[in-house]
Amino acid sequence: MLLHRVEEHELADGPQLSPVATGSAIASMVPELSYLPALPDPLVQLAELIDATDGVRRVTYSEASQVAALVPEILAAHGDVQPWTSGHSVADATTPSATVREDSYRRAAGVHWLLFANEAVTLESRMVRQLAGIAPGLWELLDEWTTLTHLTAALIEQYGEVPDARHLVQVALEGLVEANLVERVQAAVVGNTAGL
Repeated sequence: MLLHRVEEHELADGPQLSPVATGSAIASMVPELSYLPALPDPLVQLAELIDATDGVRRVTYSEASQVAALVPEILAAHGDVQPWTSGHSVADATTPSATVREDSYRRAAGVHWLLFANEAVTLESRMVRQLAGIAPGLWELLDEWTTLTHLTAALIEQYGEVPDARHLVQVALEGLVEANLVERVQAAVVGNTAGL
């Protein structure tokens, strides 16, 4: 259960109980669980606990006395449990093909992740991130070295054609690179041998 206290004027209808999607719940809880990254498969352990307890509920209230009245409803309610897959990217020595003439990308080492139908949650260096939009689709495709061209084609196949698809994928990739979730190897520069 997540507790969310607000000002009384924000609750015209009194305290509220609402289900919380598993990915959103994990993203909310991890910053409060300082020990979690030290556990083996930390996101998996948390997701399994959420599944075993029928999901997470959020209680929005203004006064603590309001929560006690909701206990029967809290115990009867269910959260928004979602199916998920998990993984942990590990370091390896593989490199992209030297013949590739564009940058290559893959998941960075040391990232724990949970993948849901429409979102992903990652944990890297004690930093939890929720990935939405096309980022979860990208994440699925980044298990080995791949290129922007390949990623764009795969996402168009998955989501359909959109204007500026390549640019949108590139922006999402850059965000994942900046967040240290994805590593990039720049394409080998083919030297100009003119004049030699």
